Parts: sequence; structure tokens; C-alpha cells
Amino acid sequence: MLKDRKDNGEKDKQVRGREEEEEEEEEEEEEEEEEEEEEEEEEEEGEEEEEEEEEEEGEKLGNFSSGLII
Repeated sequence: MLKDRKDNGEKDKQVRGREEEEEEEEEEEEEEEEEEEEEEEEEEEGEEEEEEEEEEEGEKLGNFSSGLII
């Protein structure tokens, strides 16, 4: 009877250990996904800023060159 309790206790510990490992793995995966999303957002923001800067430069050049034509 005592042996059965010990065996069950060991099994419980093993199961809990596995569950904890699975939870940790899930948390790590979620963190990685969040980091990837943040990186993608930063890249998109950087691209948008570059496009805006290019447009502004184009407008300035357009205004300057049109001034020369006049």
C-alpha cells in the first residue's frame, strides 16, 4: 500500500513536470511570436517613414525644378 502511494506520487511528479515543461514551451513560443510581430511592425513603420521621406524629397525637387522652368 505504501509502495502504491509512492509510485502514484512519483507519477504525479512526472506528470506535473511534463505539464510545467509544456507550459514553459508554450510561453516561449508566444514570446517568440510577439517578438516577430513587433519586428514586422517596426519594419513596416520604417518602410512607411522611408516612403514619406522620398515623397517629401520628390515634392521638394518637383517644386524646385518647376521653379526653374518658370
